Amino acid sequence: MNAKRKGSPAAAPEVSVDAKGRVKRSLVTAAAVEADGRFGASAELQLLMILARQAGLTQGNDDLSEEIDALRHSLDVRQSKAMSAQAIREGLDAELNAYTSEEGMKRHPWLADMELMRFGDGPDFIGDVNPMEVDDERLMYISRQDLRELAGEFLREEPEWCDMLLVDLPHFFVEEDGLHAMVISKRAKTASKALEYLDDFLPHVIDAQTCDALRFPALKRDPASALPRLRVWTESDEPYTVRFAIMTLLRDFSGELFDPAHLAWVASVGECLGPRKRRFPTHHRYRVRSAVKRYFTHQLVHHYDDAVEWFDSAETAEDGDTAVLPADLHNDILSAAAASKLIPDERRTELRGLKVG
Repeated sequence: MNAKRKGSPAAAPEVSVDAKGRVKRSLVTAAAVEADGRFGASAELQLLMILARQAGLTQGNDDLSEEIDALRHSLDVRQSKAMSAQAIREGLDAELNAYTSEEGMKRHPWLADMELMRFGDGPDFIGDVNPMEVDDERLMYISRQDLRELAGEFLREEPEWCDMLLVDLPHFFVEEDGLHAMVISKRAKTASKALEYLDDFLPHVIDAQTCDALRFPALKRDPASALPRLRVWTESDEPYTVRFAIMTLLRDFSGELFDPAHLAWVASVGECLGPRKRRFPTHHRYRVRSAVKRYFTHQLVHHYDDAVEWFDSAETAEDGDTAVLPADLHNDILSAAAASKLIPDERRTELRGLKVG
């Protein structure tokens, strides 16, 4: 549409009532153009208002004006978010420059060795994460094997660097988080030391790869100390604190140390993953969801009688003390368990019959 850049248009073509949809679409386009800053769209909108009146869109009410105001508000919000994203990006660039400056490298001496391994040719990377989770500036693309070797080297030859690394929180690079995870996993020989390290580090974990690199055999050797803390961590609002707790229960407390009470802890997390629940940030909640799914799938295979109760009673649970998994997660777990080669055929049929919705 050819509209004047300045002032109100002198006249407008006749528009029939049949053109309502087209005029409304044009209003959306004009508002978007105005937000984009490419044209002086105020004149465009004035012309469209005249067209809209002639098309009978504003007879006796202010609906169209309200619609335009709503559009402009929406566009203002988007523009504000875009400006915030730009500010965050500029802040990251400034932080990166300071972090890797000559002075910054003195405070973070391990970075020089990590730089030599950057963009290595290993099969997988500690930074192999969803780009919605972690900004690209925070990734060095160091293979997990290289990072593991570096952690061992530092522990043997540069223990003071390890000491510095553990108190230098939060780290800038995801791979520093991975290095931190591997160092404390090797250093912690007792449950009390492991829990001390975890209390300091878990709130700073921002990706699943780092979370899953945290392995502490000492926790399994001291369940009296470990389990109360794991239960507290399942109640956290930090997604990777919760994921660590669930994955530790799965890895270290699913054999002889399994307790049916653990199912309730994990189910309470699963209940918070429903479509209307906002306990975890959107871009991280599926990492918690996958941990819940893996935990219950495993227990259905290895502790069937205890685990199946959480699915057999899902539709009838009414008391507030019983957690109910969201239907999609409920069904995904049942499908995964039924697909296991370790499940007998009769149980496979029973599991499929427990699906809801």
